[in-house]
Amino acid sequence: MRRAIALVTAALLASTSNAGGQSVGRMIGYDVLHAGGDIVGTWASPLHASGRSWLGAGLVVVASAAISPFDDNIDNWFVRHHDNGAWSVLNEFREGGSAFAGKTITPVAAGIYVIGLATKSRGIRDGVWGCVASYASESVVRSQVVYRLVGRLRPDSLRTEHVLVPSKQGDQYKFYFPGSNAWGKHSLPAGHVANIAACSSFLSQRFDNPYITIPAYAITLGVGVGRMVDRRHWTSDTVLGLLLGYAVGKEVGLRSLERRERDDAGQRGGDDGGLYLGTSSSGLAVGWKTTF
Repeated sequence: MRRAIALVTAALLASTSNAGGQSVGRMIGYDVLHAGGDIVGTWASPLHASGRSWLGAGLVVVASAAISPFDDNIDNWFVRHHDNGAWSVLNEFREGGSAFAGKTITPVAAGIYVIGLATKSRGIRDGVWGCVASYASESVVRSQVVYRLVGRLRPDSLRTEHVLVPSKQGDQYKFYFPGSNAWGKHSLPAGHVANIAACSSFLSQRFDNPYITIPAYAITLGVGVGRMVDRRHWTSDTVLGLLLGYAVGKEVGLRSLERRERDDAGQRGGDDGGLYLGTSSSGLAVGWKTTF
């Protein structure tokens, strides 16, 4: 895990030019404001999505539904192999592991961002805040919209300990409309893997660098499989979470790329709308721009 983070950080550091003579305050202001704009812009993206995009979203739901008949069988396989020593390679990504809790990841991300400020690396700064924007865009929609509309019982719905009782045929179809605040009914979509997939998708779209993309997606895969080993999500929910995170991260990545291209061309602002940060004779210029 530490090697993967170090590799990604080094690749980000080498990926783009430095910020010239910008002050730390100006860099932070730029990053925070544009991350906020990316979040709002991503939430608004369905309003101007193409028919092809909506078709793709529908196919994702259909693909998840097509997998669901096999959910109980796959979960039973994980129950039978739960004590397999091979799963030890996933310990960092499972409950209690260093890559599982946000309280571990957040200080690491903050430290990487400090490096980005100290070196004035646009790559590191974009990488950290792009992941923040991707995570926020995805997690808010999932927790405040999806979970309120529909609940689905987890394979193992107890939070304090694992129960290795094999799933019965049909257990995967315990849905609740509307949703529920109960943690045990938040199987759909898989949240942890959606969070990581959003960050990985952003990094892949924004930088297109195998030294960044391969470790990021390897961590995503580890988290997804680890959550199924721990029986917190059905396979169909994991697939849905992966694809949701991928779509959100790609949208944020595209916005970040467009902004970098505008900045490289010496332009301020653009037609995509949202929060913007510029300069004027008196200092920083902050505002909101949108189009109708």
